[in-house]
Amino acid sequence: MSTMGHPPSVLLRGGSVYAPGVPGATAILTVGATVAWVGADSDAPSRDADQVVELQGRLLTPGFVDAHTHLASTGFALASLDLSTTTSLGDALGSLERAGADQPGPVVYAHGWDETRWAEGRAPTAAEVDRAVGHRVANLSRVDAHSAGVSTALLERMPALAGLDGWRGDGAVERDAHHAARGVVDGLRTAGDRVRALRTALLHAASRGITSVHELNAPHIAPYSDFAAIRELSAEQVLPEVVAYWGAPPGDIDGDVAGYAGDFCVDGALGSRTAALSQPYADADTSGHLYLDRDQVRRHVVACTERDRQAGFHAIGDRALVEVVAGCVAAADELGD
Repeated sequence: MSTMGHPPSVLLRGGSVYAPGVPGATAILTVGATVAWVGADSDAPSRDADQVVELQGRLLTPGFVDAHTHLASTGFALASLDLSTTTSLGDALGSLERAGADQPGPVVYAHGWDETRWAEGRAPTAAEVDRAVGHRVANLSRVDAHSAGVSTALLERMPALAGLDGWRGDGAVERDAHHAARGVVDGLRTAGDRVRALRTALLHAASRGITSVHELNAPHIAPYSDFAAIRELSAEQVLPEVVAYWGAPPGDIDGDVAGYAGDFCVDGALGSRTAALSQPYADADTSGHLYLDRDQVRRHVVACTERDRQAGFHAIGDRALVEVVAGCVAAADELGD
């Protein structure tokens, strides 16, 4: 509560306060949204505080910033089956069968599997997923979120998926086929489902001490309308600050975002063997995939700079990084000082 129309002040004391400029600090005084003082308990201006909180030895730090989030995807994952701790393909399929019986709705969703930790060393096939979930739409996202395993029921909802780049013929999808599979799943979720997922993710972030997130959406990940839903949620309750980025050229949607950056993908991910390398993978007959070249990078950086917006890219493999650096150098030459 504020007094005499002034913003409320809170003194937190008796802890360990991380403040690089004040070593050994144990207390902090805030006035409204401002840190007004940091120091030792013995010097604390307790008489000026409207509220005193005893930290009882706890560590107090500035809020954390998560600079790469996909909030709706995170929210859906938090409410779904986590396969990251499974020790074998059989273990994962058993978990999927049990979770499928418990998950309501038209979609069985799971995430986090990594075949390199399994003795079988491979992704689940559609037939194996079908045996676990029956005739239901299922999407099993790999740990890097750049490939997945899907059920036959998902394919039946979009038969054209089997003709897209990245369909491997056994239920494993990557690249365009992966994006299409995600689209099938998203199409079975309501607007209310997305709002609940966004709220779940933001509240989870807050519970972990995260006060700001960078939401890196893109056409292949989430609809642009998620940004409006996030603003509405933030108006209803105190949530972490969300900095919006859209991973596409600014001409696609000239919106109110901090930048056209984040998951504007130059390549994929190492685990899914889609990151663009200069040499073939040691365990796969591919050197990955390049989605943008240096001239496309140059044009993007120039367009963003002219709009006073941040440009950015997703790039992991060395061949992709070479294209990004070359494109940025060419853009700097074009734009000058």
